[in-house]
Amino acid sequence: MGDDRVRRLEDEIERLEDELEELRGQLVLAELERWRGRIDDLEIQARLLVMETDDRIAPLLEQVRNRWLDAKERLSSSSGTAGEVVETLRDGVEQALSDLRGAMLAAREVASR
Repeated sequence: MGDDRVRRLEDEIERLEDELEELRGQLVLAELERWRGRIDDLEIQARLLVMETDDRIAPLLEQVRNRWLDAKERLSSSSGTAGEVVETLRDGVEQALSDLRGAMLAAREVASR
């Protein structure tokens, strides 16, 4: 009778060890899924940051293009001297590039948080 009890206890221990191993596997899978969720969140944040950066930078690039077109048109139509056109273009481009640098630095700062 004692051997039967020992055998039942050994069987119960083996069953519990198997169950524990299965639970450990489920825990590992849950941890992997948690990490996958975190990675997905980071990807979404990165995409949003790119969109935000594009929204800030696109108008600034458009300003640079428009100032260049304006200077080119003024030079072509002789409505100003070449020096005035170059100065206007330079001032406009420098300001637009400064704004662009500022937007990119702000985007980098947001990304580093």
